[in-house]
Amino acid sequence: MKGLLLKDLLVLRQQSKIYLFMIVLFAAFAIINKDPSFAGGMVAIVAVMLPITAMSYDERAGWDRLALSMPVSRKAMVLSKYLLGAGFSVLAFLISLLLGLKSNDPAGEPAGTALATALVFWSICIILFSVLMPLFIRLGVEKGRMVMMAVLFVPTGVLIFLSSTGIVQTDPDGLERLLRMAPIAAIALFVASILISFRLY
Repeated sequence: MKGLLLKDLLVLRQQSKIYLFMIVLFAAFAIINKDPSFAGGMVAIVAVMLPITAMSYDERAGWDRLALSMPVSRKAMVLSKYLLGAGFSVLAFLISLLLGLKSNDPAGEPAGTALATALVFWSICIILFSVLMPLFIRLGVEKGRMVMMAVLFVPTGVLIFLSSTGIVQTDPDGLERLLRMAPIAAIALFVASILISFRLY
């Protein structure tokens, strides 16, 4: 397992400067504008994209076929990608939390607000990753990219349309309950996604 994770990290090292530049850019934007929301969301998306990028390199190199000819189990192959995604999601959470704390006004929003915001972005990161991983395992990275775009943008577009037309009215209490349940739902979906991926791989 350690070898599989190390292999993915070494592969991603080729793209590390690009992603690091993106994170620094988002961080600067958040600190200057005192608004960590946009930056936190973008960092979450980067965290989702990193394991998928590693899968893309594996697919091009025919890595899976080679790895499975060695004493490596299919479950270990799947778990390594999920552990990679979980690790990057934790890193994204810490970055979002730091941005939230650094971007507050001198008067200071409570640290709990920054923590809640970071947890929301972490939940979004885990949910997106959990939905996308079985699709990429089943379809492959290249075919799965179109599905990924639909998963990312279609629900967002529908919600924006419904909100703008007044069909959906925002309930502050309901929204607060939803945000509190988000981390629990994300963890449950993450576990379910692993089990589904075991069967698909």
